Amino acid sequence: MKKIVAFLISMLVLTTSAFANASIPKELMSYPENFTAECKLSVSVDDNSDIRSLIEEFASKDNSITAFLGMDFFNFLSAMFEYNNDVTVKANISPDYTKIKLAMTTSEVFSSVVSSNLNYTINSKSGLWLDVDLTNEETPKADLIFMSPTSEKYRHIGAGEFIPKESLPLIKTYLSPNVTQKIKDKYAQLLNENCTVEKSGTEYKISMTNDNLQALMKAISEYNPFYEEGALGEEFDEELVEEITSDFENINILGKDGITASCTLKNGQISRTESKVDISLNISEIAKAMGEEWPFEAQGIINIKLSEIDNYSKIGTTDVELPELTESNSISLNKIIEENKEPEENYADLMEYPYGYVSVYDETVFVEDGNYYVPLRSILEDGYDDFVTIDYQDGVVTVTSEYFDKFNTLTVKIPDNKVYTDGTEQDCGNVMLVNDTTYVDSRLFTEVFGWYLSDISHSILEDSYIISFWTEE
Repeated sequence: MKKIVAFLISMLVLTTSAFANASIPKELMSYPENFTAECKLSVSVDDNSDIRSLIEEFASKDNSITAFLGMDFFNFLSAMFEYNNDVTVKANISPDYTKIKLAMTTSEVFSSVVSSNLNYTINSKSGLWLDVDLTNEETPKADLIFMSPTSEKYRHIGAGEFIPKESLPLIKTYLSPNVTQKIKDKYAQLLNENCTVEKSGTEYKISMTNDNLQALMKAISEYNPFYEEGALGEEFDEELVEEITSDFENINILGKDGITASCTLKNGQISRTESKVDISLNISEIAKAMGEEWPFEAQGIINIKLSEIDNYSKIGTTDVELPELTESNSISLNKIIEENKEPEENYADLMEYPYGYVSVYDETVFVEDGNYYVPLRSILEDGYDDFVTIDYQDGVVTVTSEYFDKFNTLTVKIPDNKVYTDGTEQDCGNVMLVNDTTYVDSRLFTEVFGWYLSDISHSILEDSYIISFWTEE
């Protein structure tokens, strides 16, 4: 858990460093701790003809989505993804990150013409406010307030009460200036090695290609300042980050225009940034990286362009104001949590096994004499969670659970092709052992356990079978 927390915090610092210090020169390392930023973000959809081809392939296998083919699909995608966003950010952050006040308000406009019969404009407003004070380890403060476009009331939660007191010293160590500066310096070096920087007066222009981005992620996976000797006196375990990045090491995220950004300095600090990101996601590559097969000819490429302009002002003089909360204009999530919290000692008594609905995936389903043969272990583990014990010895599977209501022990003898409950033989079909997986006739669950087989179907996307039971009538 300690290493996971460290990794997440390091990635947070990397994100803010990349946003603020993308050009890496020393002048841009002085990212303001107190500022107001006016941000304009726009998202537009580029050519997505490949998605159209993918939909057509879907339709040839699943008639339920044929209706999509009658529309202008490019306009449909545009309607889903395109928007303009105005954001105002006000921040006041202490050098050691133990005190943070942040206010972010957003105004969005979604406007699209789907067809001559459908066009719309949607205006929405939302907000997020954060008030953190970790200086008092006995009563740490971490208040979060947010406003949704769909509600007239604020939601707020005092998350400080959920921070374990024993974790605070470690969190404050991770956020201390000497550690965070070490992180910023290292990631500035990595960014500088994996992007192109041009300077013109007080303006810096930065660009990054897919190859740059992949090299940067690889460098991150091989180094983490939290675990370098001298930072926290620990050696870095590379496996933590490699597990996250290795499968996607060769996945292209950016289109041909990559990432371009310009940063303007004023009095030695950032006053304006303008960035453009060309995103081109290949769904087939992502699926394959996750170990899934891709059964379609179309690759499923989604092209989206993002542009953002940020103007910084009131550096060192910003006053961050939080909404004034009353019972009539807000909802306390702490109160809701407290009202719905069950006594811990009764939690186990509230759980009932098996779960009411059991559903598993499997690569294949065998059919013999009109009966379905399903995987024994995965179904039992999905239904009874950790409250089932499955033992395999010399071709005999022995299963026990305190939650079996009709018997105590289930025994499956694979060589004898027989099933027993508490020593009594059951007439519920044959037993199969395929690739070290035990398959039983679904009648075992319907007739012996008393369940109801609700579904056996093939998933095109997963390229596997879904097997589902209701455990109660």
